[in-house]
Amino acid sequence: MKTATLKLIEFIGAQVVLFEKFLKALEKQQEALVSNDIKLLEETTAQLEDLTARTRETEERRKELVQSISTELDLEKDDVNLNHLTELVAAPEADELARLQSTLLGLHQQITECKSRNEFLIRKSMECLDTTISCITGSQNEEATYQSEENKLNRKRKALSLNRRV
Repeated sequence: MKTATLKLIEFIGAQVVLFEKFLKALEKQQEALVSNDIKLLEETTAQLEDLTARTRETEERRKELVQSISTELDLEKDDVNLNHLTELVAAPEADELARLQSTLLGLHQQITECKSRNEFLIRKSMECLDTTISCITGSQNEEATYQSEENKLNRKRKALSLNRRV
């Protein structure tokens, strides 16, 4: 069991490294979004896709290892988690597992926050583009109202900022 626990600690350590790289890539993506650097945005997006695939692979291997540990301990596979394992293993491994779990949870929280900010920046950028295109083409979306159709038709049209003559 000790070797399996050490392997698990090694896998979780690898996940921590991947999460740190993922967070750095998200921060680079945020810089690219703010500075409107398309090349950097494409690079960081490719890097994030690669890190996502690698994270999935390590997560699958970690699950397999946890399952083998649960089999060794005659426990249900769903009963074994890091909290439960820290109670079952010796002190140095338990301390290391607890430290890694805390690190993983902290990184996960930071990744979630950074990802949220990036999604906000992308959404606002798309709204700005939509507004710009609507202003240029004069195709503003009419808001849904409870006014009768007669009142809607009597509205004044706004001047277009684009001459559509060919």
